[in-house]
Amino acid sequence: MSKIWIRLIAILEIVGGVCGIAFVGWQFVTLPTHRHTLIFASIALVVYVFSFIAGIALWLERPFGRVASIIVQAIQLPKGLACLSSTTCRTMRLSPGR
Repeated sequence: MSKIWIRLIAILEIVGGVCGIAFVGWQFVTLPTHRHTLIFASIALVVYVFSFIAGIALWLERPFGRVASIIVQAIQLPKGLACLSSTTCRTMRLSPGR
């Protein structure tokens, strides 16, 4: 794979991790916390932190970076596949007639 693509993926993972960490932090501060909310938010936070770490490791060309990047992408795969089959995602796309 080209070094440019690897750098681009690393940047996207770093930015995604930072934005996700900021979003979860914002949710902790602004919304009332419940036990179930804390559980799901903690899981999301772990994924975002792992994405950030994977992006940095990939940028530094560490072998762990490639493996971690594949894992991060595999974690995101069910969400993307669910969106492909979801009516909500299909209706949000702009069609030529709109």
